[in-house]
Amino acid sequence: MSSQVSDTTQPAAIERFFRAGLKLQQLRILVRLAQVGQVRKVAEAFHVTQPAISKQIAEMEAALQMPLVQRAGRRLRFTAAGETLVTHGREILHHLEQARIELDSLASGVAGKVTVGAVGTTTPVLVPRAIATFQRYAPNASVLLIESTTDRMFPMLLEGEIDIVISRTPPPNQREFDQTPVCKDPIVVVAGKDHPLAYRRAITWRDVQDVPWILPPTGSALDKALEQIFSRHKLELPQGCVQSASLLAYPVLLEAGNAITVLPHSYVQRSVDAGELAVLPLSLPHLSSQILMTRRRNHVSPVVGLMQRCFEEAGAAMPVVTR
Repeated sequence: MSSQVSDTTQPAAIERFFRAGLKLQQLRILVRLAQVGQVRKVAEAFHVTQPAISKQIAEMEAALQMPLVQRAGRRLRFTAAGETLVTHGREILHHLEQARIELDSLASGVAGKVTVGAVGTTTPVLVPRAIATFQRYAPNASVLLIESTTDRMFPMLLEGEIDIVISRTPPPNQREFDQTPVCKDPIVVVAGKDHPLAYRRAITWRDVQDVPWILPPTGSALDKALEQIFSRHKLELPQGCVQSASLLAYPVLLEAGNAITVLPHSYVQRSVDAGELAVLPLSLPHLSSQILMTRRRNHVSPVVGLMQRCFEEAGAAMPVVTR
C-alpha cells in the first residue's frame, strides 16, 4: 500500500478505474476496513488471507495512481481519496442492498403478518422508518405494532405472540433468543428553551432534584434508570411530577411549563436544532444508548426476516451521535 501521492496521477487513470476497473468486492473491503480499522479483521470477515486483502487495496491504488490508506501504528488511516471512496462506497452498497431486498420481495411475493413489539423510546423515529420501508418492500404484508415494556414483551416473544422486540435492554434468558444491535440513540435530559437550566454548561443531579419532572411510566427502563441515578447520588425522587407514557405529549409539556424530562436524542434533535428545546449536560450512565432487535432463535419466516432487514436498514440510516 502506497504512502505518498504520485505526481503522475492522471484523470484518465481515474476514469478507466471507474469505467472498467472497480469491483464491488473492493468497495466492500474498503467499507469494512473503515469499520474495523485492521486488515486482519477484514480478512477474517471475508474468510481470506491478509495478503489477499492487501493485494486488493494495492490494485485499487495502482489503478487510481494515488494512495487510499496509510499506516498509523497498527491501524490504517484513510487518505482523502480513500475517505471519498469509502463515503460513496457506503451509499452504493446501501442502494444495492435496497435493490436486493426489493427484488427478493418481488420474487418471493412476501405476504403475511409480522408483529413488532417496541419500547416507547424507539417508537418516535426508528420504528416508523423501519415499518415504512417494510411496507414499500412488501405491500401485501400487514404489521401489528405493540408498544409496551420489556417485562411484558419478552414473554410474549417467547410464546410466539410477538415476532420481533425492539428495546434498549436484552432479555433475561438470552439462550432462547437472537439479538442484533440496530443503532445507537442516546437518552438525553431535556428542557424547554426558556428553562433556567437550559443553557448552563455545568449541572449536577442535585440541581434538578427540586425541578418539576415529566417522568416515564413506572417499571420502564427509563424509570428504573432514573431511580438508580437518584439513589446513587443519595437524592430523593422528584415530587409533584407529571407521569406520561405518551412521548408525543412531552415536547408540548416542556415548552408550556418549567419541567425537564428524558427523551431519545433522535426524537428531540429537530427541536433542539430549532432552538425549541435544550439538552442539559447530565449523563445517564445506567441506560444503554444501544437499541437491540431480539427474536426467537430458529423462528424466522420470510416476512419476519424482511422486517429484520428493514430495521437494520433504518438503523444504519440513523444519525451518528457522539456525546
